[in-house]
Amino acid sequence: MTRVSDIGTYSQTLSNLRNTQNRIDTLTAQAGTGYVSTRYSGVAANSRQLINLESSLSRMSQFKTNNQSVQLRLQTMEQSTTKLVEVATSLKTFLTNALNNENASDMALTETTDNMLAEASRQLNAKLGDRYLFAGTRIDTAPVDLASFTTPPTSTPSTANTSYYTGDSTRLTTQAAEDYDVSYGATADEPGFEKLMRALKLTNTVTMDPLDRARLNDALDLVNQAIQEIPDITSRIASAQTVLDKVTTDNDDLKVYLNQSVTDITGIDVTEVMTRLTQDQTLLQASYMTISSLSQLNLASYLR
Repeated sequence: MTRVSDIGTYSQTLSNLRNTQNRIDTLTAQAGTGYVSTRYSGVAANSRQLINLESSLSRMSQFKTNNQSVQLRLQTMEQSTTKLVEVATSLKTFLTNALNNENASDMALTETTDNMLAEASRQLNAKLGDRYLFAGTRIDTAPVDLASFTTPPTSTPSTANTSYYTGDSTRLTTQAAEDYDVSYGATADEPGFEKLMRALKLTNTVTMDPLDRARLNDALDLVNQAIQEIPDITSRIASAQTVLDKVTTDNDDLKVYLNQSVTDITGIDVTEVMTRLTQDQTLLQASYMTISSLSQLNLASYLR
């Protein structure tokens, strides 16, 4: 027969055992995952702050992905503008020879500039993935259509002619970070590009008999200007890359801080957890021994 006082002790010990077992389960899970809890309810006091931190980290990861995509576009555009300067330099040499040596009729102006126009068009129609890079916001449309490029009038000097251009004039922007947008890129109708294209078209359509020297000189003036202006476009493209690099680095630095803040909320001190786990396991063992002793008590043992 068990005493009433022993029943109370037994019940209290059993309750303590259950509580200790629950703590051990929690500590074991923490030791296994490295987190206070895998549920927001486990960090209820800091759950709103944790959600905000995780949301910020998610946005910053998306910013980085977007910035890397834009940087790839800018790298491709920079390569194209470099190639366009090469086309312009070749055209300048070609025109200089034609004018100085009085042998333009022997230089296959039309055939040569056909090839140069095709190369300039190819560079301005540069594409990355499924988007054209020099078309403004009309990313699904090739910005240069040589078939629509009208011949400049015979009067000199010629005037700007962007009839080849099928895009729009909107400069692209990207959100590089919270509350920070970066304008980037270039369009195929920009003055430096237009002057190169017009110089090529003038040379391509020059009259040979008699030789229209005024037209060739106009083309040479234009290509000289293009050689000066296209590198400025290249520099602007490179500048946007530098800005995106800086913003991405700043974002990465901030992510370190935010990740540490998340760890402060969700992480555990492994040494502390293991110490508490060992203590509770010892306590649990003691509780089992107490219950075992109490379960063996009866009137006969009490009377002894």
